[in-house]
Amino acid sequence: MKTLNRALLAASAAACALAPAATMLANDASDTAAAVPASLTQALALEDVRHALTRTSFAASPEDLQRFIGQPRAALVAHILDDIGAPDGQPKPDFTNHWRAPIELLFAKSETLAELTIGTQYVNLSELTAWWMVEAINTDSPFKEQMAMFWMDHFVTSFDAHEDSLMTARKFETVRETMGGSFGDMLRAQLRDPAMLVYLNNVENTAEAPNENLAREVLELFTLGQGRGYSEQDIREVARALTGQSVREDDGSFMFDPAQHDGGRKTIFGQTGAFSADDLPDLILSNTAFGPYIVEKMWRFFISDQPDPAQVAALTAQWRASGWDLPTLYAGMLSTEGFWNPSNQGTLVKSPWELYIGFARTFGTVPLTVEDMHDVTIDGGQQAFLPPNVAGWNEGPAWITDATLAQRTATLREMAEVWTFDRYEPETDAAAALPVSQTFTETSGLRVGLAGLDWVWTEVEDDWSDTGVSLTLYDVGFQGQTFHTVRFWIGLGEGEGESEPYFGIEAGACTGGCPLSTLIERVEAERDEDGEVYREFWLTPWEASDVRGGLASQERDFIAALIKAAPALIAQTRDDETWRYMQAEAEAEGLSVPSFTKTERVGKQIARAFAGRGTLTRATKAAPAIQWGTSPKGQAGLPVELLALAGTTDMNANGFEEQADAFYISAAQQRAALYQARLEETFADPNAWFDALPAQAQTSAGLEVTLLPIRNPALATSDRAVEGLDELLFALILDPRFQLK
Repeated sequence: MKTLNRALLAASAAACALAPAATMLANDASDTAAAVPASLTQALALEDVRHALTRTSFAASPEDLQRFIGQPRAALVAHILDDIGAPDGQPKPDFTNHWRAPIELLFAKSETLAELTIGTQYVNLSELTAWWMVEAINTDSPFKEQMAMFWMDHFVTSFDAHEDSLMTARKFETVRETMGGSFGDMLRAQLRDPAMLVYLNNVENTAEAPNENLAREVLELFTLGQGRGYSEQDIREVARALTGQSVREDDGSFMFDPAQHDGGRKTIFGQTGAFSADDLPDLILSNTAFGPYIVEKMWRFFISDQPDPAQVAALTAQWRASGWDLPTLYAGMLSTEGFWNPSNQGTLVKSPWELYIGFARTFGTVPLTVEDMHDVTIDGGQQAFLPPNVAGWNEGPAWITDATLAQRTATLREMAEVWTFDRYEPETDAAAALPVSQTFTETSGLRVGLAGLDWVWTEVEDDWSDTGVSLTLYDVGFQGQTFHTVRFWIGLGEGEGESEPYFGIEAGACTGGCPLSTLIERVEAERDEDGEVYREFWLTPWEASDVRGGLASQERDFIAALIKAAPALIAQTRDDETWRYMQAEAEAEGLSVPSFTKTERVGKQIARAFAGRGTLTRATKAAPAIQWGTSPKGQAGLPVELLALAGTTDMNANGFEEQADAFYISAAQQRAALYQARLEETFADPNAWFDALPAQAQTSAGLEVTLLPIRNPALATSDRAVEGLDELLFALILDPRFQLK
């Protein structure tokens, strides 16, 4: 289903890129909207429809040809542009509804478990790719997917920089959500995108140690273009503005760290102020050099390798006048003389995605499985979400090498043979074959998916000894609620015949709806020795931090439940790698840390102390026993099969690799089956497809024009009736010109 947006209304107005810039800027909105240039009033020929839709929508189907041949070009441009705001045709992959895998916590527990979980991230990545392929093949809004490809290749990040499938999926969604708005909003979102901040090392960009990677690429590759309108000093100042833009460790979301931000005055493009990342989009867009680089890049994507300077200047002026509205740029690009010029047809090389998705859309068939489509695009040199470098894919002739040409030809032959000679069997029962998710009901007590050790300590001063432990819990349920993480510490001070147990948390240690998150906000802020403001909450059996409004009943009960569960939580860390890390570090520094046995004993003492005296006595005694289990939100990073495998098998043991591979293959096949079942076929064979074509395409010459952007003299096709449809189709599909657009 299509949705009407401002791109439709802009379709005619955008064509004013052909008019002098001064005239365009002088026109008001109504005058501009009414002006339809001659280039868009011309009637569409067969080759025009095929050209426009191959460039913008992967392919032209028989339905497209029937609908638009003879219509004015403006009607087709409006149809194409109306796609950009359409909703997705299928629900997002299930893993995107889960929490981020706690890789750091998993490595602290077990290298085996962490490595297995990283493997799951690659399975998730292949699922995200399958989702996109099915969307591109089935959608009524192919221009949306073409523009998603363009912008993902422009604001480049790579999965292998973080191996976090959820971070990649969020980046993908951010692009899709912003590519129909203004460039300024899109840029602002990219400067807060966690995948971008990790990929270009901005998480390491601090006031004390600036990192210029993101700043350089923002100016050189994402906005102005190399050597246009900026200096090396501007790069350094932009890097300072970007300090503090970082990523939360627990859930991988964006965070701004004011302690790492350089709040001083900066001079960027000749303007001076205490600029931050939020100021950069306006500064960049107000730079007189902004515009041509983006227009030229889009020209190369849609029109030709050689942008026309005059038309680029006119498009830039029109785009600037719109406030850098992206649909205005899209519409202007499709309305230029260059886009429709016959000399530009067949001058660009299809990427692997465009080639194979285009085949499926052209012929209304799905001759390859989702798994095979995934593999052949990788073999062709284009693995989604894993571009070769920050400059993105090396488009154009670089797609064609001796190896890839042979691979492309072989794949096209296979696709044509399957479509021609094999019967399509839709996997209608594939979804039913997937494991049925069990209905999950959260416990009314306390449930924990995973408990990990952060640190332990023993401090001795005079006659007083203090021993404590810090723990992180992942995927926690309490009183019917499910939340992401909890980090807390407990300790026991002893000396002179006295003991003092305590519990504590700090800001940011309780996330995802945790009952204690608002508690921290009500604690009075303090300053440390360096003058930094911090908030932490602590309590003993007798007293607690000053909290506005006191402890709510759920806060009290949750703290009591954590204290009562402390011995069991500590026991779960017995085999954590962290114990070895701490011991080695302590020995290197001539220090000591408490043993697991001592820490476990202290945990039991603390639980008994709070249950035996003080303000939490009743709540601690009444607290429920801990339950272990993973909720649906936590399963992306912790599949139960991996937990079982890691708990029973060592990575170096015989058969471990085979078991892990079996899990990954099974998981990938199950997910691929779901997407295979969603594929739709319109034409079961060449005859059905041929019968759906308009009459003028149902000749030898008509078929050649329908499928090739450049006629092949060697074929010597004519306007005679088609004889030997299969043979002619094979000749056209395997013609190298079929791989051009």
